[in-house]
Amino acid sequence: MNFPFICPNNYDVPRVDLHIHTIYTDGSNTINEILQKAMLMNIETIAITDHVWKTSTYLDQYFDEIKTKRESIALKVLAGIEAKIININGDIDATPDVIDESEIVLGSLHSIPTDEDYAFLDVNRTEADEVINNSFEALINLIESKRVDVVAHPTALLKKYGYNFNTEQMEEIASKAAKYNVAIEINTKYKVPSLKFIKICVNKGVLFSLGSDAHTLKEIGNINYAYISKIFNGMRNTV
Repeated sequence: MNFPFICPNNYDVPRVDLHIHTIYTDGSNTINEILQKAMLMNIETIAITDHVWKTSTYLDQYFDEIKTKRESIALKVLAGIEAKIININGDIDATPDVIDESEIVLGSLHSIPTDEDYAFLDVNRTEADEVINNSFEALINLIESKRVDVVAHPTALLKKYGYNFNTEQMEEIASKAAKYNVAIEINTKYKVPSLKFIKICVNKGVLFSLGSDAHTLKEIGNINYAYISKIFNGMRNTV
């Protein structure tokens, strides 16, 4: 599938929002309300990407509703999922069938993984190096797994604890993302990744996905497209 990502050698910024949640999980609004809001904001494409777990039972109804309601509107709508990383190997909390049915798959860190499924580090009792290195290894393995189209809010969890990847780790993540055509999300809710990380990704030829991570109507399209365009125009003239 051709995704409306920000692409290397061009870096035009599309008016899209590829990370939105609904009442099927932890969002506040229905699919219909989200579609109406996105059209009012003149957004070209959205992705509805509710959280999934291997035990999720709502997905047949969810996918059917998205695909039915988008048939009668001009807005392009992708039926997607956001699945969290469950171990340091980069495995995600979604079954192969759900991954295959999804039109866009976001993978994300919500907790710091270990080598055991669903066993996460207690950050307050763990050395910073272990927190950072486990996160780094999990993201590298996630990208190499070819199970996801987008790494969502890639540094948000580390930022929460006052940590970040070092330059070499950023470069390795960017190199792998470029090699496997996995987009790095510019997430406007958590304001990640940093400009430094974005520049490294630009130098490596990485794809970028834009996402508000909306959980309410007012958050949909909460993306400063003009500012992001300015960033990429500036970087395009220096790389």
